[in-house]
Parts: sequence; C-alpha cells; structure tokens
Amino acid sequence: MAVRNQSARKETARRGGEIYERDIKPNLAEDQHGRCLAIDVDSGDWAIADEVARCGG
Repeated sequence: MAVRNQSARKETARRGGEIYERDIKPNLAEDQHGRCLAIDVDSGDWAIADEVARCGG
C-alpha cells in the first residue's frame, strides 16, 4: 500500500510541475516570489495568494 501511495504522490508532483512550467511560470511577475500557489492537477486551475488559508489550504 505504501508503494502505491508514494507512486500517486510522485505522479501528482510530476503533473503539478508540468502545469507550473507550461502554464503558470510564464505568466508570473517577478514580485510573486514567496506567495502561496495552489494547483489543481486534474483541471489545471490554479490560484495564488499571500496566505495559505486564502489559497485553498
């Protein structure tokens, strides 16, 4: 079971990284560093906020 969970986490991280590099990073301004970014890896939707609570966490 642990191997399956680790595999799912790795796939989620891979998909999030792909979405970030392709869709988000090119659109972020330099002053966005340090803010909270949430990515829905199923839909590709994302949100950015100053605090985790505002970002969906």
